This record gives sequence, structure tokens and C-alpha cells, in this order.
Amino acid sequence: MAQIEGNISCSVKQANPIPILNYDILIYSMLFLTDSIQYDLLPMMQTCRVLYQAGIPLLVRRVELDLDRCLDSNNPSQLQVLDSFSLFICTDPTRRSLHVRELYISIKRRQNIDSQSIRAFAQVLKQFHNLIALRIFDAEYWLGLDSSLEDAVSTLPNLRAIDVSSPKHDSEINMTVTARVLNRLTAPVRLLNLHCPSPSAQDLFGILRNLAPTLEYLTIWKLTLT
Repeated sequence: MAQIEGNISCSVKQANPIPILNYDILIYSMLFLTDSIQYDLLPMMQTCRVLYQAGIPLLVRRVELDLDRCLDSNNPSQLQVLDSFSLFICTDPTRRSLHVRELYISIKRRQNIDSQSIRAFAQVLKQFHNLIALRIFDAEYWLGLDSSLEDAVSTLPNLRAIDVSSPKHDSEINMTVTARVLNRLTAPVRLLNLHCPSPSAQDLFGILRNLAPTLEYLTIWKLTLT
């Protein structure tokens, strides 16, 4: 269990931990390679080590969690991707979480995700105090997985741009959960991109009323008021 800012913890299951080779052992093993291979690999290894240590801000500035790719048999599951990302942030939360500026979540094809993993991800998401842009595909489904996700998104303090959408084929979907989250936002949102087939007029007007003080750009796609 990794600790995040005082009394907030992130518990992530790690069923298949990634093997890690000690750097000194790795260097020693290079001695058994031919000189030409050493010449090619050692500088690259040194460079990668430096870039990893100093490049975290660039590495996590824009995070894309494309969970649709996870359903391919050659790729890790959605659960593994969420757990891996949460564990990565929790390893050094005070440094890594504050460098995340943009977050994109796509979950077009639905798969059962463990509630513990969802709550762990929500705890991580709450620490993204410098997040300025959030995009969620199939927001109604994603945010409805657990109330902790609603709480995490609605309390993000510095959001400037939000893009939420629902699947084109899901014409009967409403935006109850999405509207509830957008109505709770206190961040100074300037841009809202909303793609939902049939929001209620009450939901839509409530969202606009809440965001009106700071909203400058509004895009609504294929809207049919109900």
C-alpha cells in the first residue's frame, strides 16, 4: 500500500508484479556482451536512466488511458492498466501526481472492472491538483462505476477544459451522473465540449448555470433536448 498525502492511501492489487533488475547487476551483465554491443547499448542505458529520473514531468504531463485496446488478447486487461497506472503514481505521489496536466479516458467497449481498482484510481485522481484538461469517452458509464469517481472529478480544483461524450450508438442514454458531476464542479472551467444524444433540458441548464461565471467556449454535439 502506497501512501498519498497524509491519511489518503492507495491500495492497488499487484497480482503479476513487473520484474525489476538492479541497475548494478544489469551493468555487470553487460560485461559478458561483445565490445561492439556494449558500445551500442551502454550509452543508451545511461541516457534512459537519466531521462527517466529527470523526465517524469514530461512523461506524465499528458496521460491517455485507452482501455479499449485492453480487450485485445495481446494487451493487458483494463483492470491491469488501471492498477498499473495507479501504482505508478502512488510510488511517488507528491511528485508524479502534480505533473499531470491532461487526462484522456476511453472505455468504448465495456468490461467488468474490480471496484477496488476503481476506488484506488479515484484516490489517485483526487491528487491531480494541477490537472487542467479532462476528456472522458462514455462518461455516463465511466463515472457511474463508483461514486468515488464522481467525487474525484467534481473536486478537481484547476480544471479549465472538459470534454465528455457518450457512444453514438447509445441513443437512449441520459446524462444523469455526468450532469451531477458537472453541477458540482467548482473549478474555473473555460471550455466545455458536450456530446450526449439526449440530455434533459433541466440537466443542461443546470450545468450551464453552474459553469457560467467562467465558461468562455461551449460546444454541444448532436443535441436533442428531452
